[in-house]
Amino acid sequence: MATRMDNANRRLGGAMTRARLALIMVAGLCVVGSMARADEPAALPANAPVATVLDALKARGDSLKDFSATVTLSSLDGGTQLETRQTGQVLFANDPLTGERLRVNFTTDTTGGVTTVINHQYILDGLDLLEIDFKKQRITTSQVLKPGQKMNLMKLGEGPFPLPIGQDPKTVQEQFDVTRPAAAKDDPPGTVHLSLAPKAGTSLARKFTSIDVYVDCVTDMPTRIVTLDQSGQTLRTTALDKLQINKGLGPNAFAIPQAAAAFEKVDGPLATN
Repeated sequence: MATRMDNANRRLGGAMTRARLALIMVAGLCVVGSMARADEPAALPANAPVATVLDALKARGDSLKDFSATVTLSSLDGGTQLETRQTGQVLFANDPLTGERLRVNFTTDTTGGVTTVINHQYILDGLDLLEIDFKKQRITTSQVLKPGQKMNLMKLGEGPFPLPIGQDPKTVQEQFDVTRPAAAKDDPPGTVHLSLAPKAGTSLARKFTSIDVYVDCVTDMPTRIVTLDQSGQTLRTTALDKLQINKGLGPNAFAIPQAAAAFEKVDGPLATN
């Protein structure tokens, strides 16, 4: 029987399906660590063992207040070989007063090799997910959590993204078989590659066959996350670039654009569980 958080996560993932955000940052991210680092951590060695990388990811999550980056989300259908890609910017903030907030602004969409300029935005703030469609001039508000519910965006199986940061290594290794594949020529430069295979019987095994995470050796942030769904048919890749960590975000980072003030307002689904 699905738990309340499972249902909330399903609503959030469903509401973000078109943007493929449900697989943006690592299905909750799986990291380890015990002692929080400074905002500028020591560089990871290229040959760092699994335990060291997990510790670094845990520490990065513990010290993460905010980040911004350019983001590329791509999806490849193994059956049709159709590839889609969206690019834009992602903003994340974790404030003791306002909680965790997330914004993704997509500016291009590529399907079948044809690229279109778009302006499609998602803002996750509090209980609600706002989808701002500039083409249709519409703002859709979906309640993804009931009052009093909380969701940790950076927790595996709970948030919409598989980003491995901020979690106890022991918990990660209880859910995954974690290995360090040999470096490959197409790995992002300056990264360490972890491969996570969900263990049988876990909730994540019902979603993923594998999650591959490439951790930047300087920032200890994942810069590429590759997931293969449970059917083995859909390969999704999230790539982060131009990362700015704990630099602070502007006061309007999560505000609705003024140009959208007159858009049609539509109510999406409400949290019911």
